[in-house]
Amino acid sequence: DIRPEGSAATARDWAVVLKESNCHSLHKNNGNTYGVVGGTVSMLTETGVEPIVDVTGEVSWTDVGGEAHFCTRDAVWKVAGLAAEIVSGVVRDADDFDDPLVPMPGGQWLDYWNGRLIVARGSTLLFSQPLRYGAHNPMTGYISLGQWIEWVVPLEAGIYVGTKDEVVWLDGYQPKDLRRTVVAGRSAPGMATSVTADLLGIEGAARFAVFFTPKGFAVGDASGTVTYPQADRFVDLPLSRGKLIVEKTRIFALRA
Repeated sequence: DIRPEGSAATARDWAVVLKESNCHSLHKNNGNTYGVVGGTVSMLTETGVEPIVDVTGEVSWTDVGGEAHFCTRDAVWKVAGLAAEIVSGVVRDADDFDDPLVPMPGGQWLDYWNGRLIVARGSTLLFSQPLRYGAHNPMTGYISLGQWIEWVVPLEAGIYVGTKDEVVWLDGYQPKDLRRTVVAGRSAPGMATSVTADLLGIEGAARFAVFFTPKGFAVGDASGTVTYPQADRFVDLPLSRGKLIVEKTRIFALRA
């Protein structure tokens, strides 16, 4: 809140839910707020916490068809209200009997791209089968980047991937077509998201990747071109793990 004389004060827009427990990995879906509270994926409400399923460590979220999904190190889960189930899809038929399909593995980052779930597992991006989010082909459904993957931002025409030392643009519409180009240097772990064109003051319906760098926010378009709108104001900003949050017309960088 900006006072009339020019001073600023933080507006209270929070409430203590369960002060004795660690809360992280927050996600909003269909008016519900989910998070990990004390080692349990839970629904957070104004009156308290509703536990859903126990997990270990942080989880990564994405929405598919309006439903919230998260991944642990071992599996991909789907959440509906207060119920959670592992996403399954390895049901064979006559057309794919010879395909070596396995359940979709988990990892450190989960997202959705052109009808597929994608999971960052270590230094490798894993892809589900098209529209079969629980099924993965370990022979063809992956691309290795050689470094630990810190974040992933899919756009329709490709995927931005932040690794330990660089940002890579994977150009293409299907996993087998992806072409790799290094488009930027180091970025902050976990601090990346996609935004609409209007949030950046650009006309059209395209989406853009936004990630945090030593030069402030960087913007990547659907051709793999990266620009630095704040480069004239920031140099050598520290890079620490965190998350980017889009709230109305602003992007907030939240550091862990």
